[in-house]
Amino acid sequence: NMTQAASNPIAYQSWALSSEADKIQYSQTHFESKPPLKFNHGDTYQIWEVSRLLDQPGVGKGDLLTGIGLYGTSSMASPKVWPDQINEPCYSWNNTDENGQIDLKSAQGSIEEGRDFFNRTPKPGYIPYTYPHPLTLNN
Repeated sequence: NMTQAASNPIAYQSWALSSEADKIQYSQTHFESKPPLKFNHGDTYQIWEVSRLLDQPGVGKGDLLTGIGLYGTSSMASPKVWPDQINEPCYSWNNTDENGQIDLKSAQGSIEEGRDFFNRTPKPGYIPYTYPHPLTLNN
């Protein structure tokens, strides 16, 4: 809610469940110790598409975030730019059970197969272990 955020910069935010030209349905979840999101007639709002989340699976090392900022404990307290997290996708292969192949999957919209994780694909540069391991041999 941009109208309320302009007068009081507390985290008035949520995620949209659905929207139309004249109405929006959003999650009632809110941050602890922060007021829940609400709208008054005439308030303006923005809907953003989130393509990546901080520290989600598939991203790795980035700028150190420390300090206390508007949104809580976070050297860039309340950063205004992405903290340069690098891509570090997850790899899954040769994982099976009695029913066959076990693959990674996600119901989270920001986690994408082919970018954040790869199924049935060894990590580039992977070198398989020697079996049996040489230290287990009696020679």
